[in-house]
Amino acid sequence: MAGVVFDVNTALYKAILEMASAEGTIAVAEQALTDSNYFVRVDQGDLKQSADAQREGNNANLTYNTSYAAKTYYTGEPSHDVNSNATLMWIETAYKKFKSDWNAIMQKAFNRRLGG
Repeated sequence: MAGVVFDVNTALYKAILEMASAEGTIAVAEQALTDSNYFVRVDQGDLKQSADAQREGNNANLTYNTSYAAKTYYTGEPSHDVNSNATLMWIETAYKKFKSDWNAIMQKAFNRRLGG
């Protein structure tokens, strides 16, 4: 009597998971940038306009590319004249407020790839 043989194509699953991870990382980074910009300190708008989100491998980096970005991020008193939501450490503020949304975006990317 012959048995039943079921082959699992682990390379295919690995590729699907990697695609889902990459898509989810990009989507989360873009949303994180949007959410962070909601809290960014704005004077003339250069800091906010310098914002960028890039995926590097399994990580995403949000950057604000001005000479004063780091100092503005950690120190001083945010002016609320232009952005009433301005805070110090605006990325962390966005993370605390929108973490569950970001997780849902990543989950959606996996569900799309895995048919969930």
